[in-house]
Amino acid sequence: EVMLYIMKCDTNYYDKKIDSFIRFAKSLGVAFQLTNFIRDINEDISMNPSRIYMPQLELQQFNINLSEYKSTKKIDNKFIEFIEFQINKNKDIYKFSQIGIDNLHINDKKAINLSKILYSKILDKIKDNEYKLFSDKIKVSFIEKLWLVYANLSFMSLITILYNYISYSYFFYNNF
Repeated sequence: EVMLYIMKCDTNYYDKKIDSFIRFAKSLGVAFQLTNFIRDINEDISMNPSRIYMPQLELQQFNINLSEYKSTKKIDNKFIEFIEFQINKNKDIYKFSQIGIDNLHINDKKAINLSKILYSKILDKIKDNEYKLFSDKIKVSFIEKLWLVYANLSFMSLITILYNYISYSYFFYNNF
């Protein structure tokens, strides 16, 4: 939602449409958060006090005890079905938010869509890593991110991002 208001500052495109975009912006924010909840199960349950952001009703429905999975690190079919359910629910929310993204101003559409692609890629990585959420933290590698930028924007956008990344890293590490 914040990005929507920031983008609104650059153009009057959103002036009369802002309310129609809010629900899509909220959905995208929810999808990002749910992606975090799924990916960070191990980290969240390890906190003191532990945090469980998965819906209790759905944990009961699938007969899932996250503390047990954390201690054994054993991933069984029941856990996979539960995570698949969460991923599919999340992908539906991403799909709904895409309606709003598709209607953004041309100057904003690609960047917001790329953020959706990069973040939803985490869900694919969870599957690729065989749902091992109690091992290493699952992430999209820097190289994969670069490839996704290149595939979804342009070569010049990739060069600009790399230049900014290197410049920022140099400035940050040499001045602090």
